[in-house]
Amino acid sequence: MLWFSGILMYNFSILFILVFFLASCSSVPKKQPLLFNQATINALVAADDFQQAAQVFKEGQEMYGPKSKLLYLFDRAYVAHLNKEYKESIRYFTFAEYKIDELYTKSISNILSTWILNDINAPYRGEEFEHTLINIFQALNYLSLDDVSEALVEARSLDRKMNLLKQLHPDEKNVYREDAFGRLLAGILYESTNRRQDLNDAIISYKKALTAYESPFYQDMHPPPLILKENLKAAAEKFDRGIDEKQNMAEVYLIHSNGLGAIKYPVDISFPTPDGYLMQIAFPEYNERFYEIKDSQLAAVSVKNKKFQAKTELGVNLVAVAKKSFTAKKNWFIAKGIVRPLGKYALERTLEEKAREEHGRGAAYAVKGVSSLYNLFSEQADLRSWQTLPAEIRIGRLILPPGSYTLNVSFLGENNKILGTGSLGEVTLKEGEKRFFNVRSVH
Repeated sequence: MLWFSGILMYNFSILFILVFFLASCSSVPKKQPLLFNQATINALVAADDFQQAAQVFKEGQEMYGPKSKLLYLFDRAYVAHLNKEYKESIRYFTFAEYKIDELYTKSISNILSTWILNDINAPYRGEEFEHTLINIFQALNYLSLDDVSEALVEARSLDRKMNLLKQLHPDEKNVYREDAFGRLLAGILYESTNRRQDLNDAIISYKKALTAYESPFYQDMHPPPLILKENLKAAAEKFDRGIDEKQNMAEVYLIHSNGLGAIKYPVDISFPTPDGYLMQIAFPEYNERFYEIKDSQLAAVSVKNKKFQAKTELGVNLVAVAKKSFTAKKNWFIAKGIVRPLGKYALERTLEEKAREEHGRGAAYAVKGVSSLYNLFSEQADLRSWQTLPAEIRIGRLILPPGSYTLNVSFLGENNKILGTGSLGEVTLKEGEKRFFNVRSVH
């Protein structure tokens, strides 16, 4: 470091050049192509232009950069799902599962590096609830392709993930370790086969869903959907006494992904040390985005012009899940945010003393000035997140006599004002059949 001190002694104006040099030597990127390219995709999804978003992926390369490969796979798979390219979506969500496994089997050196540098220097590993959403969206992909057996595979995969999370957080009641909506969807899938063993699995899933909705993590978000309680009661009666009031009927389920998910923004806290160094702590927070649609309604009209309709219920508030999941980890982020400046401070004090001893007070002041500017420049919050997600997922159901129907969905705002409608097409339903439809609204 003799050359470093020498340059400072001869020319204090070199300070800004040194700031640039030190910043480039750190692994904080000078440019963040992820933010630009992900913003492009996010804007297209927010504008309901799923087709163009899918086309951007097809025409471009892996735009998000090597540290954000998983985010690229999340977005590419989900955009394909929104664009009704279900096989393409299945393919990329499968790649995402492989990537998650790869990230968790690699060395922990990348995690340890975030205590010294920034979190953005490590590969994005995703949040635990994001990992579960892969199974939910995969199940919806398979249901859209009328492949219930593969949808059931996703339900069982979700169960394994939940069991692992319980092992990782055995005594932590207020963290994400169970997915209430995922369990509800799994229960519906198990019940749809009409096999006794699957009916038993449906009851187990429904009970786990109810327990999850009533747990400390979910209980202040929203109550359990009535559909869950009704399905649990009906499945238990059928299993115990062979009573099935729905056996001569058909069911139509609507999965409505609504709104825009939360995005992260930086929180920067700057403070001086007693001896004049300027330090900074940076960590992310979640910020909600506005959406006007508050509710939705599923309607079916028979060939005899008889109308059936039912409102959807809130299955999961993903904004609340994201914020609460982050809150559980916030102290961890802040701890790292404190340790990093302390490490820099210790090194910078050493450099300052060395400059003072060898080149005098002016060089020591220059070291302090360069260090303070570097501290402010280099400390960045990791703002990466799965931004194309909806704010919430709603679920609705109609129990219908077998026959042919025209299906529609209405999107409702405040005071049940109709903000838009959409056609789900025509269907012919048989006894005991369950049909699934999914829609997305962003406004």
